[in-house]
Amino acid sequence: MIIEHEMMEITHALPSLKQKFLVDLVNGIDVNTDRIRVQGDSSGFFSRLWDSFTGDDHRRQHQINENLNKGLDSCLTWLNSLTNEITLTNNALVKVSSGLIKVRNDLARVAHFAADTRDHLEHLQMVVDRRFNDLEMQIRDVDLRQRAHQQMDSLFTSWQAGNYQALSIAERVFLVISELAWGVFGDYCKKAKETDRQQLLIDLRNRFIIQVSADAGVARDKRVDSNNWLCNGPVRNELASQYLQAVAYLGDQITQEQPFAWYALNTQKERPLTVPFLMDAPRLIKGMSNDLLKEGYLYVG
Repeated sequence: MIIEHEMMEITHALPSLKQKFLVDLVNGIDVNTDRIRVQGDSSGFFSRLWDSFTGDDHRRQHQINENLNKGLDSCLTWLNSLTNEITLTNNALVKVSSGLIKVRNDLARVAHFAADTRDHLEHLQMVVDRRFNDLEMQIRDVDLRQRAHQQMDSLFTSWQAGNYQALSIAERVFLVISELAWGVFGDYCKKAKETDRQQLLIDLRNRFIIQVSADAGVARDKRVDSNNWLCNGPVRNELASQYLQAVAYLGDQITQEQPFAWYALNTQKERPLTVPFLMDAPRLIKGMSNDLLKEGYLYVG
């Protein structure tokens, strides 16, 4: 099917989707109901992500929207396999490990789970710990800074090739920051010295300013109607639709405490007072950076 092909293409283009998907599944484990819960998904995007991993052609929207109606024993077995297959970054591993600690604590208070279920959970924790160790070895053995620059170069090349055309300019900024945060770039920012990290983030901001100015066709210091940055064009095909839904999924934890990013993803809502009606490219990037850079680190939703 065309939609399945587009989903495979977008998960390949945006590796952060797989990282967040696994984190959401682990965080959704509900010991009390012996199920995995996921938050509401009106677009069906999460269920299509699920299908892309499981190969399930028969989507059960009502199940996916309320909970993944599978016992924890089978789900943990599947999560073990998925964790081995996905290339996980440090940010994703930290979130998965945190989620597993919560599940282990919850499981300790419930008597009815079989020993096999507890064994599967222990094995999943061992897999995550091993991936942590593997990543630490990569960090020691490979120039992480070079790989961070390579990831940034690759994303901007994809942007310049027109792959994010369905998105507003502000959404393109959000998407690139999300990919960087979930990827090796985010890992490097956690490990780098303060001066090295700040220089890399300065380079990133400068590249954003150059790119968004080119997209809008304006000089970098030209103040224009902010709709030029915030409004997207018509959705022309299924892949464009998938990109829009991917951005919505990646930003589902953004709140109004991050006003620029929140409004970029929710332009149908009332504009926050801190988002101006006129702004130039540096103001847009400053606003998005203030929302998505936390004490010098990239935000991961």
